[in-house]
Amino acid sequence: MSWEDYLARGEYGEYIDGSFYPRMVTGEHQDVVQALYVLLAGTGHRVFATWGWRPTSARRKHEPDLMVIDREHAGRVDRRSQYWDGPVALLVEVLSPSNESKDWVRNMRDYAALGCPEYWIVSPWGRAVHVFGLVDGAYELDEVITGVRELPRWGLAVDTDVLL
Repeated sequence: MSWEDYLARGEYGEYIDGSFYPRMVTGEHQDVVQALYVLLAGTGHRVFATWGWRPTSARRKHEPDLMVIDREHAGRVDRRSQYWDGPVALLVEVLSPSNESKDWVRNMRDYAALGCPEYWIVSPWGRAVHVFGLVDGAYELDEVITGVRELPRWGLAVDTDVLL
C-alpha cells in the first residue's frame, strides 16, 4: 500500500513499511492513557493522544498513545493534519496484551532511530512506568517508576497507584 492509499483510507492506525495496522485498544487502556494525558498536559507542553507522528525523513507513521511536543514547536501544529511531522519531546506507549512486543521491540527501535529523546512504556499489569532516554541512537533505561516519583525535567510527580 502506498502512503497516498493509506491517507485515502481515512482510518486511524499505523502505516509501517507499506502496511496498515488498525488501532485496537480496551477501556482499561484508554483509562490509563487519559490519566497520563491529564498529568502531562499540566506541564505546559502540547500533548496529543493517538495522533500520528511521521517525521519528514520517515517512511512510516506511528500512532503513539501519547505524544508530547515542546512548547517551542507548538505553534507549528496543524490540527487539521492526520499527523505531526516535527520533533517530539516524549512518546508514551501503554501496553496491551495485543501490542506488548510491538512497543518493546519495534517502536523502541523506530522511535530511537527517529530521534525521540525520551520514551515511556507503561505496564498496567506490572504497575510500572519504564522511562528510557536516548543515548547514542539507542534507548537506555533511566528508571522504572513504581509508587510515587518526582520527575523534575517534566515538573511533575508520577504516582503509579493513581495512574494504574
